[in-house]
Amino acid sequence: MSLNYAKLAITARKLIKSAGASFTFTRITSTYNPATGNEVPTTTTYSGYGVFEQYTQHDYNDLIQAGDVRITLEAVSTEPQIGDTVVGYTIQDVMKISPDNTTVVVYDIRLRR
Repeated sequence: MSLNYAKLAITARKLIKSAGASFTFTRITSTYNPATGNEVPTTTTYSGYGVFEQYTQHDYNDLIQAGDVRITLEAVSTEPQIGDTVVGYTIQDVMKISPDNTTVVVYDIRLRR
């Protein structure tokens, strides 16, 4: 018997939406313009509902430091990437929760100021 991960993602989205808040993420990329010799920045935004939480001192290790925070984000159409920003934090790590390697249920994201 296999689980229906699409239904699980819908349930996760409902729970996160009811307990969390809407967040807008920003991604800045650049392309080289050979005519001017300059990099041209492009800003992209994407939004989704998430639940923000603090790590405890027990969670600290080589990767998680004091001041880092976590956001559990609903499955969004634009996959979060390291370097994207949200509410003054920068994404340090993204764990895609996808038990069947096809359907994303949620993203577990570590953020740092």
